[in-house]
Amino acid sequence: MITDRYTEMRRARTREQRATTNERQAANVASRSLNGMGMDPQPGFWLTTAVKGGPLVPSCIRWIETTAEPGNPDNDMAGTRSPHLAGFILHEAVSVERVWFHNSRAITEEEYHRWMARWDGELVLNPKRRVDLLTLPPIAPPRKKKE
Repeated sequence: MITDRYTEMRRARTREQRATTNERQAANVASRSLNGMGMDPQPGFWLTTAVKGGPLVPSCIRWIETTAEPGNPDNDMAGTRSPHLAGFILHEAVSVERVWFHNSRAITEEEYHRWMARWDGELVLNPKRRVDLLTLPPIAPPRKKKE
């Protein structure tokens, strides 16, 4: 039957896509190991994309300590919880693995703060959308200095 043949072709394509994705993830892990980064996440700063094809945004992994119960700031937990690693893309908390295993470029802390200041200003690009060069507003030419 035709439907069964199309269904089987679609399933085969899905299996192939999953295998390709798994190979890419394995290559990413291997490259991190070869670069001396290892498998365990470490604190640091990177430039990455929040979505495929999106603009570069600053991300970091850093040690944090829970000081209050989420949603209940009256419950003081300072000193009762051990510090743990947390991942951030821009100011948004994400999983550590999303930052650590993402294809990204390592930067210094100074560069990280410069990029954060740049993104804290007026946003022309949405960090959670792909960059479409045809829909970007035109860039105005530099103004001439008055003498």
